[in-house]
Amino acid sequence: MSVPATLHIQDTPELKIAKNFLILGILVNALVYPFFLLPVVSLILSIMSFGFTTAGLYKLSKLARNQVLFKYYTFSVIDGILIVVIMSAMNLKQMPLSPNFWFFTGILAVIVCGGFYFYFFYKICLELGKITTLGFFVLAFKGMAAGIIIFLFACLFFSMKEVFYFLTMLSLVAFLMSGIVFIVGIFSIKKVVCEAY
Repeated sequence: MSVPATLHIQDTPELKIAKNFLILGILVNALVYPFFLLPVVSLILSIMSFGFTTAGLYKLSKLARNQVLFKYYTFSVIDGILIVVIMSAMNLKQMPLSPNFWFFTGILAVIVCGGFYFYFFYKICLELGKITTLGFFVLAFKGMAAGIIIFLFACLFFSMKEVFYFLTMLSLVAFLMSGIVFIVGIFSIKKVVCEAY
């Protein structure tokens, strides 16, 4: 039977590489939004962010001997691709059946896939907290969840522009703080808990 062991990996080259990849992935992903109106640039940035994040999580999973972390990340990527495919299909001009049918079916599919994506991100944060013994990642997830809840609440006041804008800005602040906490968590990684063989 394997015995849990704490491996201290502070300042090792492997940890530095994993940290750098993860931070680059987050920072490059943040650049996607300002270039949203430039499809080619945003696509290139998205691919770069995906590459950095994948490399970082793979390296960290390897250090912690934790396949579960990378498994949930893989599921989240597949789910994200499904969301993009569904949204692209909704924009097709020629589709059988009525447009309303495809619109509501597409919206329902996006909501379901979004729910799974939210769940996988939660599991990723949970695993990161487990293998690093840090609370930053779960706290970052809670911040993101709070931002989503605030935004959904803001949608109820769409007709009241001032209230809607205020709550929307509040949700954006929650998302921003969540990202900052996540990055702080990455910088704070000094050890991983893994199973000794």
